[in-house]
Amino acid sequence: MIKEDYLIRFITIIGRSIAAMLDKRKQQQPEESLVLARALFKEITGGNIDEVPFQLDEQQVSQWSAQMTERMGDAAYETAMAYKDCGDKARAENFMDIALSLYAASEYKDKTFSIEREQKKEMVNKDKSILSK
Repeated sequence: MIKEDYLIRFITIIGRSIAAMLDKRKQQQPEESLVLARALFKEITGGNIDEVPFQLDEQQVSQWSAQMTERMGDAAYETAMAYKDCGDKARAENFMDIALSLYAASEYKDKTFSIEREQKKEMVNKDKSILSK
């Protein structure tokens, strides 16, 4: 029960952070979105997103639930888009790769096919191909 409460708490934090990040980007404030991303990734992973390349600890990710893993994939994608809006192509690509990796890990953990997750992966791949042009 304690582990479930812990995961629910983090999933809630991630969801709120993603919503706030998206709101800042829509307001043409990608730098503010990155401030929120830094705080989120620091709290959840203990890592600094300004490290190039940023990497997640696979052992830590393996302990996350499928839902938490997918939500962190959403956060990574939103972080990528904020970096893209700031003109930082390398970091944007790094976080798109992280998002794809997390979506794949979520699918593996969940052991089910999700149309929504597939659409997210397609969107990331589309944005990544546009970015690389």
